[in-house]
Amino acid sequence: MQYNSRSLRDRRVSTIKLIRVMIKFFTLTNMNICISDPKKIAQFANVFRHCKHITEVVNLNFDSDGLYMQGMDVSHACLFELKISGEWFDEFKVKADCIVGVYCEILFRIISCLSDGQCITLSMGDSKDQLCIDFAGKGTIEKSFEIPLVDVISDILTAPDIEYTADIGLSRPSSRPWFDNSLSSVTLCDSSSPIEE
Repeated sequence: MQYNSRSLRDRRVSTIKLIRVMIKFFTLTNMNICISDPKKIAQFANVFRHCKHITEVVNLNFDSDGLYMQGMDVSHACLFELKISGEWFDEFKVKADCIVGVYCEILFRIISCLSDGQCITLSMGDSKDQLCIDFAGKGTIEKSFEIPLVDVISDILTAPDIEYTADIGLSRPSSRPWFDNSLSSVTLCDSSSPIEE
């Protein structure tokens, strides 16, 4: 059987197209989130910079509305919540609700590898075994990381409504610069600052 060069080329093209379709099929993403604004990237990194001091692992809950995260320190004295709407991200596509358990320290270290001019893309395939983090930008070296996910068993907690005996209201520091300066001076001396009447 003889093949001419045209039929071999057509077979190669068909094979390449089939391989591309198979790659798309097997790499379907359940979630694709992108942040490209440098200010928002810095804010996102700061969350995990401080979060790692409170808790070791945290669940990132992604749904059609956005990202929700809640964590508690080991002494159960500090509870924090973070809710970021989907509109805050430059691209936010979540096909189905998913819970992603990650180590805060690892996530912060990866985000620290981001170079100026790069955007962050978080994605996760249907297998839900790992979180993929990609950094890309014009004129920069592209970086890709895969974080194995952690099973974090935790309930969503709610803070009860409590009526306190005293309410303290402070105006914005920009309207009272003396307050901001006084407070920063006091905090240099000690980590706690009692306020007296």
